[in-house]
Amino acid sequence: MVGNLIESSSLDFPLSITPTKSAHDNLISVRHARQEDLLDILQIERLSCPSPWTFSIFNYFLGTPGFLVATIPSADSLIGDILPLSNAHPAIVGFIIADVVLEDEVPLGHIKDIAVSLPWRGNGIGTRLISHILHDFSLKKIKKVKLEVRKGNKTATSLYNRFGFSFHHIISNYYADGEDALVLILELS
Repeated sequence: MVGNLIESSSLDFPLSITPTKSAHDNLISVRHARQEDLLDILQIERLSCPSPWTFSIFNYFLGTPGFLVATIPSADSLIGDILPLSNAHPAIVGFIIADVVLEDEVPLGHIKDIAVSLPWRGNGIGTRLISHILHDFSLKKIKKVKLEVRKGNKTATSLYNRFGFSFHHIISNYYADGEDALVLILELS
């Protein structure tokens, strides 16, 4: 695995490749995943995916540069639900796992998994996570990024299309439940 090619320079750096801004964007922070995040990540995964990854898979990716979480200040660290007092115990509201693989001897960015907590969907968290990963890929001169998405997941496909991902091919029976995957590709300039 060539996953070490991804490293974030400044994870809270505002990105120009973000297609939209959310009202909650000023509360959202993105950082590398930590051991203490894994149970929250696993819960988000189980509530989001019909064929969720296991704890051991998330543990395997822990410490890799492309394993990021989106956090918000916990409810007890806010003044009037507006100003964060402390970010010591932030709530995990989403995550992304990506790495770099070699395809025909050329580095290829691969977004492997992304999920956002159900109550936080539609608030720009997925957008923020993807923006960070794409920014990291572009810093490393990665020219192409791929991902797989369930054929029936129109919401995720729409999000990826806003970033410029386009259909490449279908993989039949890709998921454990037999659903096909669309492989989407993004050419980075």
